[in-house]
Amino acid sequence: MKISLANMDESPAAISTPDDVKLCKHCAGSHLSRSLVEIAMWDDGRLIVVKDIPALVCNECGEEYINDSAALSLRQLLKSRSNMVAAETLVVPVYQYQA
Repeated sequence: MKISLANMDESPAAISTPDDVKLCKHCAGSHLSRSLVEIAMWDDGRLIVVKDIPALVCNECGEEYINDSAALSLRQLLKSRSNMVAAETLVVPVYQYQA
């Protein structure tokens, strides 16, 4: 799942409450499992990855549902990240698309 800071408020995965989710809203699958997920997003041209976010994940399609509390914590973390030390740094290759 990809969420940008700009659309975090309107992302269904960010505002859904896992305890209320019975069926996957994406594929109508009925098998959701508790898991820790990671989110990658862009902010001012920088890729940010946050790991170990509690969520429900659809076993059929992989859609992730983060509860309101986790989404609010994530938003606070992103606002205050300039005061934080990254747990690790990733090197990501970038490719140029050629038609």
